[in-house]
Amino acid sequence: MIILAEVIKKKINLIQKGSDKMSEEKRVLELDKYEHKAIANILFEKRTTLIEENKDKDFIDEILEKVLDAPTKKKTLFKKDKNKDER
Repeated sequence: MIILAEVIKKKINLIQKGSDKMSEEKRVLELDKYEHKAIANILFEKRTTLIEENKDKDFIDEILEKVLDAPTKKKTLFKKDKNKDER
C-alpha cells in the first residue's frame, strides 16, 4: 500500500508540473473498498498539504471528485443468459 501511495504522489507531482499527458488517455481501475478509501485519503492528505503551502489545489479537487463519485460495480449471484429471449 505504501508503494501505491508513492506512485500516486509522484503522478500528482508530474501532473502539477504539467509534464504528464494524462488528460489524453483514460484509465479504469477496479478497487475494493479499502483501496478506494486509501486513495481518497492520499488525495485528501495531498490537498491539505497544498492548502498549507498556499499552492493551487484545483487539480486535486478534480481528481478527488472523480474518485469519490466513481460508480460501484455490483456483484450478482446469477449470470444472465444472453441467449434467452426477454419477455
